Amino acid sequence: LSQSFKEGGDRDLIKWFSSIQPDNILLHRLAYETSDTEFQSQIESSKFFGDMLQLMRVQYRDAMYPDPDRDFGIISAPIMAFSPLLDEGAQPEHLAGWDC
Repeated sequence: LSQSFKEGGDRDLIKWFSSIQPDNILLHRLAYETSDTEFQSQIESSKFFGDMLQLMRVQYRDAMYPDPDRDFGIISAPIMAFSPLLDEGAQPEHLAGWDC
């Protein structure tokens, strides 16, 4: 999602959010039935829409995702496993796989 939102603007974020909330008439009107000037005015004058759009920018458009090939690797870290002896699903043999 982040890649496609980077190409579009704030209205595209609102259109997408409106598409997953089809019963929200106010959101639909903001996304599809306002001019660019009216859209900007609504965002600036409505605390709800302004806060929502700011959060969507952070979570969806400006999101950063790790590259598994570049950012992840094997690290050496000691792990201590506890085994409650009366818990049949957490016996010492179940924890043996953590032994490196």
